[in-house]
Amino acid sequence: MRLQETGRKISHLYQLFMQDYAGFAENISVNVSDYNIFLSIQENPGCTQQFLADKRRVQRSLLTRIIKKYVKLGLIERRSSERNKSAYALYLTKSGEETTQQIRNKILYLNQKIASNCSIEQYNQLNEALDTLISNWDR
Repeated sequence: MRLQETGRKISHLYQLFMQDYAGFAENISVNVSDYNIFLSIQENPGCTQQFLADKRRVQRSLLTRIIKKYVKLGLIERRSSERNKSAYALYLTKSGEETTQQIRNKILYLNQKIASNCSIEQYNQLNEALDTLISNWDR
């Protein structure tokens, strides 16, 4: 097995994904790297910025700048937290919900594209291998 080929293939697949996402991301005004913020807020309405920072493994200051951007675009809403008055609870606006549904549809489309280009066995093996890589990456 030639190990250097794996990294190159992953990089190539990433580039293909980014090409597929480029126009879509511009159309919905959401950076591809920020999709998970929208998915996380939809799955955890009222969550805090710290929750998202921990989940995404980024500094809270970076996440604050990202959230501000989408608040200005009217996609995310900040409300004073009922539990902690010095914190904000995050919610998607109606436009944010619609955008998040578009993101989910795009993810589904890409999953179907992957599945249609390999056998069911290969698709299942790919998902098992990815699950293993992700769960073992930080060990």
